Amino acid sequence: MAEWRRNLAYAVERELFSRGYLTHVIAAQSEGSVLLEVAQNTIAAGLVTICSADFLYEVERERARSLIEGDRFVDIDVSQTNEPGDLAQEVARVLLGRGILPPASPKTEEV
Repeated sequence: MAEWRRNLAYAVERELFSRGYLTHVIAAQSEGSVLLEVAQNTIAAGLVTICSADFLYEVERERARSLIEGDRFVDIDVSQTNEPGDLAQEVARVLLGRGILPPASPKTEEV
């Protein structure tokens, strides 16, 4: 199950990246506090951070919600889908609904 979730997380990352989001996956197999600390840092850097962890129990989810700024914490139940595209679409829909847009691409000067 952990490998399936990890693969799903990377598939979602690829899809969101193709939509213009700056993304990063944390596929944790260790203590939850480390996962949350890394997630805080990558979110602060402006990345959409996808955490894949089997051990993220409700108490850890609540801690994550308290540490990660309001609307920036998105918790998706992956058991509801088998398709990475569907999951990526759901995540993108939630992000857009919360006003979290892909960064504007820099304009390049024409030569």
